[in-house]
Amino acid sequence: MSPENGRALESEAGGGRGRARARLSRKRSWPAAWQGALGELQCLAFVTPGEARQMNQDITDVLTRYSDRLDDPARRAPGAAAAEILVLGYPLA
Repeated sequence: MSPENGRALESEAGGGRGRARARLSRKRSWPAAWQGALGELQCLAFVTPGEARQMNQDITDVLTRYSDRLDDPARRAPGAAAAEILVLGYPLA
């Protein structure tokens, strides 16, 4: 993604978290095919710092599978649409 696109996304509706709250609150208005495809997930995990690093790497590996499509529309599957995925992780201790 170009730096300009990243800045535009960050400034829209207070950044990712604000945008997520706004879009998720309107989930019923999403096209039917998208309503079951994306949503919210929250979990609690008891992990060591090393396990947390591995978890972060695993999630990054999954999400970056599609990064080649960001700036090259020819690589996008028919019917593909932009979907923002937010991943937050922080210790509670």
